[in-house]
Amino acid sequence: MYRSPTPWKIRNSLPLVKVSARLCTLVLLLLSAFSSLAANTVPTKDQSSRQILVLGDSLSAAYQLDKDQGWVTLLENKLKSEGYLVDINNASVSGLTIAGGEQILFAHIESAQKPELIIIELGANDGLQGRPIPYIQQSLTRLVKQAKNSGADVLLLGIQLPPNRGKRYTEPFFGLYEKIATSEKAMLMPFLLEGVAGNSELMKKDGLHPNAEGQKHVLNNIYPLISKWLKQQDKQRSK
Repeated sequence: MYRSPTPWKIRNSLPLVKVSARLCTLVLLLLSAFSSLAANTVPTKDQSSRQILVLGDSLSAAYQLDKDQGWVTLLENKLKSEGYLVDINNASVSGLTIAGGEQILFAHIESAQKPELIIIELGANDGLQGRPIPYIQQSLTRLVKQAKNSGADVLLLGIQLPPNRGKRYTEPFFGLYEKIATSEKAMLMPFLLEGVAGNSELMKKDGLHPNAEGQKHVLNNIYPLISKWLKQQDKQRSK
């Protein structure tokens, strides 16, 4: 014969039901919170980092300095500290010529993380080797074309040779950067070492490479151009 539960059993079962309901509610709240957190931490397409490639020689490779002292690393750190999402791949190599740069460029534009901006700082070593100006201009033009054909924007950094090379060589050498930037519709920084070259307090004893303090000045030279480019890219993404 069925007997109803005793009053004490009924009274004690009610708290268990309330605890179970509260526990379920708490679990659901936690799951909702974790889901929201995960959604906010997984980068969307608009949040993904901008890929920047620097292709240069010793002037961009922190010559005889710690990597963190070079202008490329200083640039990346400054951009990130100001909230920009960037990954800068420094493929610069001391002694690199334009021909060597072509080989390095090919490897990077064929990689999974294709650069959106390619910064080219090359030609100085070709000039120091005394190669003919037409050869340097043709080679650098070809390199810029290859970079642009990959779909990336290109920033060309101008270089000046030491005056002991003679004006008949150094002046047309310096002028070729503007010519190439104009013909190939690339961005141009006329002279990377503006305000640095010739200053013994900012240059190493060789008179060719910036010291640690000089690298900070190089950063100040190039930062406005990169910041402007990033802002333009953000506007295009928001459209």
